[in-house]
Formats: sequence, C-alpha cells, structure tokens
Amino acid sequence: MAVYAEKPAAQEAIEAVVALQPFPVILPGTEEFLKVQESYWNAQQRSAAPSAFFQPHTPEHVSGIVQEIVRARLAFAIKGGGHSSNLGGSSTNDGVTIDLSRLDHIVIAKDKKTVRLGPGVRWGVLFRILDEQKLAAAGGRDASVGVPGFLFGGGLSAWGAKHGWGSDSIISADVVVLADGTLVTADQQIHPDLLRALKGGGAHNFGIVTSVTIKLHPCDGMWGGMQIVSDKSFPDLFEAIDCYAKSLAQDGMANLIVDVVHHNDPARFKDTELIALVQMAYCEPTPEPAVFQALRELPSTHNSGRLASSFDFETEMAEMTYVTAKRNIYWTICMQYNKDLLKAAFEIWQKSTAGPPASAAPAFDIQFLAPALRNKSAREGLGELFGIQGPDEPLVNLNVAATWTDEKDDKAVTSLTRNIVADIEELARTRGFYSPFNYMNYAHREQDVIGSYGPEKQAFLRRLSAKYDPQGVFQK
Repeated sequence: MAVYAEKPAAQEAIEAVVALQPFPVILPGTEEFLKVQESYWNAQQRSAAPSAFFQPHTPEHVSGIVQEIVRARLAFAIKGGGHSSNLGGSSTNDGVTIDLSRLDHIVIAKDKKTVRLGPGVRWGVLFRILDEQKLAAAGGRDASVGVPGFLFGGGLSAWGAKHGWGSDSIISADVVVLADGTLVTADQQIHPDLLRALKGGGAHNFGIVTSVTIKLHPCDGMWGGMQIVSDKSFPDLFEAIDCYAKSLAQDGMANLIVDVVHHNDPARFKDTELIALVQMAYCEPTPEPAVFQALRELPSTHNSGRLASSFDFETEMAEMTYVTAKRNIYWTICMQYNKDLLKAAFEIWQKSTAGPPASAAPAFDIQFLAPALRNKSAREGLGELFGIQGPDEPLVNLNVAATWTDEKDDKAVTSLTRNIVADIEELARTRGFYSPFNYMNYAHREQDVIGSYGPEKQAFLRRLSAKYDPQGVFQK
C-alpha cells in the first residue's frame, strides 16, 4: 500500500476523478463495491473499505488518477490480482484503491515469442489461451494469482529451473511514474535501470505498471500432479525429498512443492493430524520423470500424476489448495539445503503447532531454489539483484504459513508463526546454513525484503526510487 496523506481529502479527489470519466468509480454501499472487496484472496484484505475503488481502463486514466491523488495528498493502494497475504498489500482503509482489473489486455506477438499483459490479468486466464497455441510462460502455478505481484516480486514458477524467475522473462514494462503521472516505457534501451529495479524490487515501489511484456516458449504439455501423504509416511517423505534434492544438479526440468498442513477433514484422513500435499511439475511431457521416483513410491491417498497442459495443473493447484476468503499469513525463510536441518526445522514447526488456535490450520511449505534457477537468473540480471547465485547446492525456501477463520485468533496466529520463524532462523544460523534472502511474494510485512538483498542492492533500489519517485509518492 502507498500512503500519501489522510482520509479527509478523499471526497474532493473522488469528485475530481469522477470528472475524468469514462471509467468506474465504485463507492461504498453498492453491490459493485462488495464484488471488488470479494475479489481479494485474503480475508484481511477483503475487510478493508476505502472511500472508493477507481477502475481505470487505460494508462492515461491511471496517470490522471495519480495526478488527482497527489494533488489531494490522499492515501491510496494499488490492486492487481489482490493475492497478497498481507493486510495493506493491495488494500487500504484510508483514501482510495486503484483497482487495475480492467486493464486486462492479452496481446500475443505474431512471432509468438512474447506476450503483452495488463496488470488485471490472472495466470489461469493467460495459460488457457497459451495452451491452445502450445505456448507457456514462466508464470504463477495457481490459476487465481495475478500477473503483476507475481512477476515484480520475483516469481517462482514450474518453469524456474529451465527459464529462471518469472521476472527474468520481463522484456519491458509501461509504468506511471513521478507525481505528475508521467508514463514511461522501461526496457533494455530506454530506462534500463528501472527495468532492472522492477525485476524483484516490486513494481509499486517505483510507480504503477500498466502493461508488461514477457517471453513465451513452446510447450506441448508437461508431466505433473499431486500426491497426498499422511504423517505416518513422513520419515520416508523426508528421505524422498533428499533424493529429489540430490537429483537437481543433473535434472533442470523439475519443480517441487511440499505443503505440510494441519488438515480439517477427519472423515477423510483418519488417525492422522498432518498431511503433506506433494506438488510435482516437470517442464517436458516426460512420463514418470526419474527425479520424482522416490516421491512417487510413497504411499498416498491421492495421486494425480499425469501428462497434461500447464493450465490443467494450474487449475488443480487452485482447487487443491483453495483458501480464498480465509485469513492468511505467510513468513519466508531461506537456507542452504541440508537434510538434517530441514528435518529439524520441521520438528520445530510440528512441536510449536501441536495445539494451534482453534480456528487455525498451520502450514509448513518446502520449495527448492535449484542451482539451475539461480545461475540462469544471475546471468540474466535478476539473480544478481537477489544475491543468491551459487553455490552449487540447492537452497530451500520455507514458507511458514497458516489459514484461520476467527479474527479473534489474529494475534495468537501471528505470534505463533513469528516465533517459529525466529527459532528456525536461529537454528539455521547456528548450523551455518542460513541465507538472509527474503522472497518478497512469501514475506510477512514485518520482514525486511529489500534489506535482505544486501546493502549494495538496497542502495541501488533507493537511488532508483529517488530518481523516478522523488516526492516519495509510492513509498509513503
């Protein structure tokens, strides 16, 4: 959220923006206002009630809105897909919210090597179109995730080991910058410093992106699917994860997410408190990839491994991990992979969540930042910003998370997850495997993402912010 001033000026600014019509200005108390609130993924963000939602149709509309907001010194937020887990990530209770959902253009180049996207596009919509043309992009793995937050926060995709971070695929971006609403294009020839900063520095730290062009690549299907493993098989699960980790150096096509959760379905999962959702993806249509063999041999109550389209797998993840409209929290931790350390980190989480708040379902997510991902990314610029290129061993990105329903549990869940993260980080430091990198898209608002890139990169991003946003409109 960008906060530029206090709420009393809202009415004057809203009236000025209404004069910029035609585009919707949605006010509280209307059915349309409720629909926009319900388009947020997270219950905390859904509860935010700005003085108005502005829904521009064109970059010029966005420019005009910025000018009026700055003139009125009004608080504002910027909403793309609305998938942030943080209250205030794309919402506000003060001022107004610029909702970019109507900027939803999808324009595939004639040579089918690139696509130009509006910030209102969600990955599921794009992948449905790309599948029909046997194309794919390094985009989100969940169909409901929006384009801008994913890309400009880095973007971990099923294609990471082969094509790098999602941000590595960015060729250019059209951005509203400066307090006067100036429109600029950032690419390798014009404003290349801004393009570099956008790749992992977060779009809303520098302006409002109204369009982004990314690379496409051929895709005639892929292998993937999900397994559900009960806690009785967890010792074997961690051995299978170790086999996968050791195979990453030889196989740069695989992507794995292991999501351990406290389930809420005792009728289906009897005599078990925890289950693991094992989500596998392979960038080629190769049946039963060897890199997943140990995982595939685990006893499971659900197993959907198959050859299918990228859209099919995105839809499956959205359905299997559906937590829309619940309260959510994410914290990120990064460390060098070590089997014993990973098991010890899990044990900290398991013991700490043995008696969670009544409405909460804590989760422990494991993902790998493979050497192929980091080294390819470093060659193309983004990895250099993150500062995580090398060594040859994989890094592990842990996501300590929870969903819950009762607002009364907010403080307890936040305290619980915060303490788990502190304990795991201390353990990783003690054993010499800690990495300071905080992945923006999984970070809690208390975590210092930009600072985790290192002092040199932080200074670069601050210089760029001062250059393109000297009044701090997008920083306050």
